[in-house]
Amino acid sequence: MSAVDFERHITRFEIENQCILVEDDNGKNSNLKFDGYELLVLAGGKKYLAAVRDFYVKGKFVIGISFVHEKDHMNDFFFDQSVSESKRIKIHYDPSDAKSDGRTPVNLEVYFVTKH
Repeated sequence: MSAVDFERHITRFEIENQCILVEDDNGKNSNLKFDGYELLVLAGGKKYLAAVRDFYVKGKFVIGISFVHEKDHMNDFFFDQSVSESKRIKIHYDPSDAKSDGRTPVNLEVYFVTKH
């Protein structure tokens, strides 16, 4: 499988559930298939532990990147990257990248879109 790149808007569901869904803005599957369930997310020069998980959204199961968090506590990824509904996220995954400590690396970039 070759590298997969796509981007999407961040939703309230993702913020509330501390996850990043692996589908585009139209709800289409990105065809992303992870090599393993444990992930190492690389974003903004930092590393975060995450896992692949199914989320039940609008009557269907959607694969997502799940970040470990405690009840009523914002995960470091969401805090450090200033994640909000007004931002987008780019996802890059290359299954040929070497694992790090047994975890599959995934690159995420959170950014704000401005109008010209």
